Amino acid sequence: MKANKKTAPKPATGQTMSVDDAFGVAARAWHENRLADAAQICRQIQAIRPDHQGVKHLNLAMQHGVHGLIFTAIGLADPDLYSIGDYSYGVPQPVLHNQPQEPARLSIGNFCTIAHHVEIILGAYHREDTYTIFPFSVPQFGTLFASTKDITDYSTTRGGVTIGHDVWIGAGARILSGVKIGTGAVIAAGSVVSRDVGDYEIWMGNPAQFRRRRFDEAVSDRLIRIRWWDWPKDLIERHAREIMLGTPEALDALEHGHEEWLGQASAQVVAPFEMVRGRSGLIRMRRGAGWQEGRPTWVVLHGSLGSIATVQGFEPHLSDANLLFVDLPGCGASTAPQEMSVNGFVDELLPALLTAAPSGFGLLGVSFGGSVSLEIARRTPLCKQVVLLDTPFSAAKLWHNHAFLRGAIAARPDDRHLRSFALEIYGVTPTAAVERDYWPLLNGVTQPVTVVTGNVPMHPPRNMPPVPCCLDEDDLARLAAQGCRVERIAGSHDLINENPAAVAAVVRSVKLEA
Repeated sequence: MKANKKTAPKPATGQTMSVDDAFGVAARAWHENRLADAAQICRQIQAIRPDHQGVKHLNLAMQHGVHGLIFTAIGLADPDLYSIGDYSYGVPQPVLHNQPQEPARLSIGNFCTIAHHVEIILGAYHREDTYTIFPFSVPQFGTLFASTKDITDYSTTRGGVTIGHDVWIGAGARILSGVKIGTGAVIAAGSVVSRDVGDYEIWMGNPAQFRRRRFDEAVSDRLIRIRWWDWPKDLIERHAREIMLGTPEALDALEHGHEEWLGQASAQVVAPFEMVRGRSGLIRMRRGAGWQEGRPTWVVLHGSLGSIATVQGFEPHLSDANLLFVDLPGCGASTAPQEMSVNGFVDELLPALLTAAPSGFGLLGVSFGGSVSLEIARRTPLCKQVVLLDTPFSAAKLWHNHAFLRGAIAARPDDRHLRSFALEIYGVTPTAAVERDYWPLLNGVTQPVTVVTGNVPMHPPRNMPPVPCCLDEDDLARLAAQGCRVERIAGSHDLINENPAAVAAVVRSVKLEA
């Protein structure tokens, strides 16, 4: 039996069924109070998919006598379509209008409360700026309107829906595609939500309108920083009474819980690593062995789904500078970002960098780490120089990166962080890729930017390895036209490990003041 959703346990007949179908059988057995049957099927699924979110919550329901409600992860168990957080309950009705080239998923955070008859629209949209609202070229029509099949830019989706943590959605509400509902928000019964809702805001009506904030901005910011919904269950239970209050004393107690959470994470890290506080969590760092005060400092940010371990081999090649290796949020031992975006990564990371290198630094960004580097440079003058190692700017071009991420998803189908990264950062789903454009990150960067790429071309698509570079000739010309210094060295995408000496030579040529 393969560890994906295509195959699953054999029933008594000897036939096979998909994991999704098997989980459906388990859920029906639970509804019918056939708990032994449900538990047996759950054990079989967990043998091949130990992190299956639906099975986790079905087991919780059986073990703790949960009744009268359904965890959302039980009702919406397909990880290709849904990312459902822990302990959220209530099963909305998704209306799927996904297009193969324009994926739309539903993401729901932890501890949400969803009432009955809630409808969530995924992907639907009819354009209003053309002479027809009729979507002639959508794939669902097959060859019915064959003359329009080459029209691939006819947008028919506003995208998916993202719901934060601890959100309450009232009965009969309808959430339209492309909407983001912030953490702690309340959507009143019967509301039709077509616009983004901020953290701890209350919206109601058709169309839904902002009515008021649940708390003032200072309290809301403290709650977002405390992020109790991400704590381990035992810590949440110890503070559940304070969470259920709304007093200043209770909020102070939650601050202590936050400190305990960070302390538990810090205790897992030993020298030479250190944990430095970010916006709401912890960022793992390692200073180079030859660290000396007064020397220039380069912060090294790894690429997609990497960690300090994937770039620290570079250290011997730049021994005349201070190197600060950093796990990006959600990678290695760093706390996950609260928002899966470049901005979300920098929100969490920047306070830690300013603590670790208060006198200023250069940024050496590897692949996606370069995108994060540019946003950091936009936000702080303490960043003096930026060196990008084959950082992509147009994600839709990256056939090889899409192949890598799809392979990773197939191997880890229940890794919600991985799926969110693949879709939100690179626009990748198991069947589709959509554009993620990072050119705007160059806007507002006043520091010098050096771009380094290799000599293994991106096109044409072919077998790997070597892994092609993420910048083509058009990209390099555009970067040069925007004032970036462009250097090409021998190697493929993984330049920091394949040709560290040449990378070090480029970094040394950049004038970085101590």
